[in-house]
Amino acid sequence: MSPVRIKLYGLLSLTRRTYLILQGIVLLVGLGILALGLWYPRPHLPAGGVPTPEQQFYLWLLDSLPYVAGLILLLEGLETVIVLRQFAGQEAEQTKPSTEVAPEPTDSRIARGPVS
Repeated sequence: MSPVRIKLYGLLSLTRRTYLILQGIVLLVGLGILALGLWYPRPHLPAGGVPTPEQQFYLWLLDSLPYVAGLILLLEGLETVIVLRQFAGQEAEQTKPSTEVAPEPTDSRIARGPVS
């Protein structure tokens, strides 16, 4: 029995193993973004206490990263649940015994009756 494959986003045909490897990579990237946003050092403010426009953008970016990472992780978790349910459905369909009865072959002579 071949492994079940599903089309992800209509583009990629993946097995469960390949999908879970990709999800692991996305999880590591999301956690990396979260760590970067939480622990990356903030720039030092000038003596007046007002940051330059570049520093303001940099601070905004660093402050936004944990929210972006949280959103990525939440959406990927939701996608994982949906895709794993698709895998389960495909696997159940593949292992289900075939209940279809093959139609009996019809012979044209039998259908017309005896030949005289």
